[in-house]
Amino acid sequence: MKKGLNHWTVMGNVGKDPEMRSTGAGVPVCNFSIAVNSSWKNADGEVKEHVEWVYVVCWRKLAEIAAEFVKKGNPVLVEGRAQTSSYEKDGVTKYKTELVCDNLILLGGKRDGAPAEQSDVEYTPARAVDKVDSDLPF
Repeated sequence: MKKGLNHWTVMGNVGKDPEMRSTGAGVPVCNFSIAVNSSWKNADGEVKEHVEWVYVVCWRKLAEIAAEFVKKGNPVLVEGRAQTSSYEKDGVTKYKTELVCDNLILLGGKRDGAPAEQSDVEYTPARAVDKVDSDLPF
């Protein structure tokens, strides 16, 4: 059997401030949600809108970074993989699919204490790299 590809890239606005906690073994984990907005015109020319909520989980150092820098309303781009888990509630099996974050990019806007031209910052588990607009080739 061939390997599949499980890769999500999601861009939207953070729905609420991240929730930080630790596992029983002391591993940091952070959760937050992203609102992904879309709109279209129906056959009558009426504009329709929809919000899709994506639940994100970050682990270890990336969790600590997300807890510190991600805030409600911030535009972000998150890359990772989908992971579905199940649980019982009132005798009914429920399922929840989350994006397990491998890469987190804070987009646009001035952050506290940061110059406006250095507002886009990329965080991955292995590095934190400032992206300055003047360094982009386009």
